[in-house]
Amino acid sequence: MKIKCPACGTENYFTGLEDKETRFCSSCNEPLFKIGKEISYNSFQGSKLIFDLQRLLEGIQLSKNKKDYVFKIFKNSIIAVEVIRRLVEKKDVNQNKYNLSDTEWFSILFEFICFYLHLTDRLAFELMNEEQRESLMVELIKISIAAPVDAVCLMWPEDIKEKIKEECMGNFYTSVTEYSKCKKWFPKKDEGARGTLIWEFAKTIAKLAGKEHKVGLKLGIMQTVSNSIKDLDIKSFINRVKVI
Repeated sequence: MKIKCPACGTENYFTGLEDKETRFCSSCNEPLFKIGKEISYNSFQGSKLIFDLQRLLEGIQLSKNKKDYVFKIFKNSIIAVEVIRRLVEKKDVNQNKYNLSDTEWFSILFEFICFYLHLTDRLAFELMNEEQRESLMVELIKISIAAPVDAVCLMWPEDIKEKIKEECMGNFYTSVTEYSKCKKWFPKKDEGARGTLIWEFAKTIAKLAGKEHKVGLKLGIMQTVSNSIKDLDIKSFINRVKVI
């Protein structure tokens, strides 16, 4: 049987014997099956996803300080995706306008989560001893990767969700390796942004959105990140959870 991907137009061939939930586009990896209204956050139903993640966190064994911080990472990442979704407009193979495909939306959400975790790790490196830092980051990374997958892919088969979590974890370490090459977080006054952490991140997000040459989008991403960093108040969080 042949299924044409609605996002990129690629024709995908299947035997018809496999489970529908295992059918993804061979080109862009978009799901080729209906995934249910409860996980269609790309409409944008960000407030629902925020609520779902908050509910998931309530059932996780974690201190209140850490739960509140992880929730802030989720909230700021979801808001950031909505900002980008409003800045991006594209057309599918049938010339219908859309903002982000589900795959782009999902990838951008996780890249923001990875980025905020990386910033947390940078300050933890400065303010904690190695044992404290490792203990903190292992907890934060595990929950920050797993919870969004469980919320977004709620009705998907468990084996597929586990594969997605593994892929997201791999992407996290790849991203961290790249971001670690940047010494400066922000450019100094009257300096260009190139080579700074925030600029490299903005380039990554713009590329994931399929608009890597859109300067206005990158500037919007940088402003969004600046606002989020203030809200996260990473240094205060680390000082609260640090064991003296």
